[in-house]
Amino acid sequence: MNQRGIALGAAAAAAVVVMSMSMAAGIAIAAGSIADHVVISEVFPNPVGADRDKEWIELYNPTGEAVDISGWTGGSTRKPNLFTITDGTTMEPYTCYLIGEKEVFIRDLEAVLALANSGEDAHIILKNASGTIVDQVGWSTSSVYETAPCSEPEEGMSLQRKVNDTIDADGIHGPGWDTDDNSADFFTGAPDPRCSVYEPVAPLPELAPLILFVSGLCILAGYVLCARRRGTR
Repeated sequence: MNQRGIALGAAAAAAVVVMSMSMAAGIAIAAGSIADHVVISEVFPNPVGADRDKEWIELYNPTGEAVDISGWTGGSTRKPNLFTITDGTTMEPYTCYLIGEKEVFIRDLEAVLALANSGEDAHIILKNASGTIVDQVGWSTSSVYETAPCSEPEEGMSLQRKVNDTIDADGIHGPGWDTDDNSADFFTGAPDPRCSVYEPVAPLPELAPLILFVSGLCILAGYVLCARRRGTR
């Protein structure tokens, strides 16, 4: 291998390292990642039988920091004030918070939700205390959604946020995947409500940047070793 080839190879390896470091630092290179804010993680708009008093909405904090959710509100276009979270409420890292109607016994906050099963109002918009939208999820033929709405859940099924792009749920990682596309970020499954008393569950670590970084270092080290050996001949 000539000196020019070694230099080009080293430059390529260095580029891999720089790119992976950028990804690890949170620079937007990939289309999706673990959310850096509280998300709507599960919605149960269509219980078996009569919906009244059995609907709920689950929030999840995928970040490593506690988040004050005092005064946060949730609602739809037609019903903008379905709930307001009590002052002094904080979500610890990797925990859930459940807003449920009166027959949802593990709820953190009781509210009358009356969520639409389908149609233009089939969505939930979560806002912080300043009125800024934190997250929103639409299903069926909703007029509000991120990129595209989720499919309408069948009776007795809930809309659940994925663990990552290829895993719906694995039982050991939190639902923090977020590509700003409801149709890609959610799946329909058996309801699994969690409230704040459950043990924290961290999101799935994003290993791709780490693997890329280590691979780049190995390639760079290989080229350096090759160059040194060539120089000693």
